[in-house]
This record gives sequence, C-alpha cells and structure tokens, in this order.
Amino acid sequence: MLTSFVYGPSTKPTVTFGADVFELNGVLFKPGGLRALLRMDTDELTDEMVCINEFAEGCELADHLLNIQSTEQRMEVLEQFLSRRMSNSLAFDQLIHHSLDLIHAQIDTIRMLDLCKTLKLSDKQFERRFKRSIGVTPIFYTRVCRFQNAMELIKTGQYNKLGDVAYALGYSDQSHFIKDIKQFSGYAPRDLSQQVSDFVVNLNKPLGLQSEAKS
Repeated sequence: MLTSFVYGPSTKPTVTFGADVFELNGVLFKPGGLRALLRMDTDELTDEMVCINEFAEGCELADHLLNIQSTEQRMEVLEQFLSRRMSNSLAFDQLIHHSLDLIHAQIDTIRMLDLCKTLKLSDKQFERRFKRSIGVTPIFYTRVCRFQNAMELIKTGQYNKLGDVAYALGYSDQSHFIKDIKQFSGYAPRDLSQQVSDFVVNLNKPLGLQSEAKS
C-alpha cells in the first residue's frame, strides 16, 4: 500500500476509510501546478496514484516520511522536497493560465467556441494544451467549476429548489445539473444537502502545505 504518493486530478469522487484515527498530510496544487513541478504532462496522472519516490531523485522519500513521528518535521521534509523540485520547474503555459481566468470569470455563460476564438486556437489545439497542463478537458474543468459554484450557492441557503441553482449558473436544464451532482459528489440530489460542506473547494486558494487529522 502506498503511504506517500502523488495523486493526479480526479474525475470522480473518492472516499477514504480508516479503522482507527489516522493523520493525513498533504499539498493541494492549483490547476497546472503538478505539470510545472513534476515536469510531466498532467493528463498522465489523471485518476492515477504514483509513489512519491518516482519524483525524489532516487531517494526513498516515502519510507523517510513514514518513519518521522513529528507532523512538523514531516511537513518540513515535504517542503524541502517541493522546494528542490521548484528550482527546476517548468514554466506555466500562460495561454492556459489566461483561459482559466476567463473560465472562472464567465463560468455561467462561457462557451468553448467563443473561448477558442478569444485565444486564437482551434478547439483541438486548445484541448490538447489544456489537458497537458490541467489534466482534463476544458469542458470537464468548466463542469467541475460550475458544480463547485453550485455547492457554494446551496450552502448559502438562498435557494429552495435545485432548478433555481441550475438556472443561476447557466445550466441548460436541471437534468444536466443533477447529472453533475451524481458524478462529482457521488450523492443523489436528495441526499446532498447535509454533505455540501464536504465538496466546497476554493480553486483560488494559494498553494500551501496542509495537515489534517482524520478519524
């Protein structure tokens, strides 16, 4: 079983189970961060889990992290590893960075054809570069962002009906919204309300080290 790993972009919900109290330490990367840091196309890691030793220049980093008892020391070792990788990182694709800004700014109205025209790329060129940097297609990424915004809206309690949330975010109809709920949360709409806080993710959150205790 892998104890220290790199997990690429996920296209489906995952659940972690533990028989006892355990500690999970990790780093959450902004879109495109994995490619820059690991110097490999992100779509090669989509839905994949790879031992951290693959990127640790021959060092048995996984065993080292496992044998450190102190959370602070473990995070320090992890930070040192990331700092070494950053010194030789790839430049981020600025066109894709610009496309992310446009998607986030126009999430309820964005159309891929219009976006490609703005970027002066064909749809195939854009999709290829986007997947290389982000790990998923631009259409899939837009669906994820729209779903996360929907979770934020539901959490505010402003809306009484899912149809109203779907309309506010530009879904073509409620059935498409329900499909995204099932795919990205793993829950049917009727079971979602009490779980909303588990799926709210801020994509604009800066890169940072995180330590979290789970039970």
